[in-house]
Amino acid sequence: MLPIGTLTSREIEVLYLLAAGYSAKLIACKLPASKRTVEKHIENILAKLLAPNAPAAVSISIKAKVIDPAKIDVLQILPPAQ
Repeated sequence: MLPIGTLTSREIEVLYLLAAGYSAKLIACKLPASKRTVEKHIENILAKLLAPNAPAAVSISIKAKVIDPAKIDVLQILPPAQ
């Protein structure tokens, strides 16, 4: 059993942004929070999910139905069309 229930709402929000392709720097701007705070959230997520990296954490959280792939908004990070 994964410790999914121990994820905070902020950590789940960070997971969604990671899944959408945001870097820690972009997540910090989006929340807003410091980059270091975001990096700490990511560290906590990896530890709680026993994931080796952010993509693995996203995959684990999707499989555990913690985040819904249909709610990942990739278009928010794409640059505007020229």
